[in-house]
Amino acid sequence: MSKSAIRTAIIAVVLLIISVGVFGILVYQVSTKEVQLQEHIAVLGVHRSQQNTFFGLRKTAEETDTERAALQSLFFLKGSDSVDFLNTVEGLGPQIGATIETIDISEKTDKDTGYKWLVIDFEVTGDEAAVEEGIQLMEYLPYAVRLTSIVLEERSSTLSVANVTLQVRLLDYDA
Repeated sequence: MSKSAIRTAIIAVVLLIISVGVFGILVYQVSTKEVQLQEHIAVLGVHRSQQNTFFGLRKTAEETDTERAALQSLFFLKGSDSVDFLNTVEGLGPQIGATIETIDISEKTDKDTGYKWLVIDFEVTGDEAAVEEGIQLMEYLPYAVRLTSIVLEERSSTLSVANVTLQVRLLDYDA
């Protein structure tokens, strides 16, 4: 072989080695960038999922305003609501021919659920039918209500008295 052929062969081998090296570096960078791109795509997918969830929840909140307001009306929101409630309950008495009087009010927290309840003791006085109707009206008040105690006593043939303990669910109560 001639000197120029050897020189050309050496240059070709050096260029081949450089080309293979550059190709190897490029393959390494592409694979590294591919991993980074996959991570970014995963993060973007999570972000889009969170955005879709947020927009869905906001839409649901906007669509259910009236339903949530109706549910909220079943609970006392603040202490002053109990005054209106008591006036309403006591105002039912004359309509049914009985007297409904508030005896005691206290607040109770249910140990199992943690819910707060306003415990109200009423005395319903009147004839037996009016007292029973008063108790039934209390059972169906438009609040989250539960009757926990009813003691019915007949004092005479025309006078009955019921001591009723009623619990009304509170969302928040400031005494």
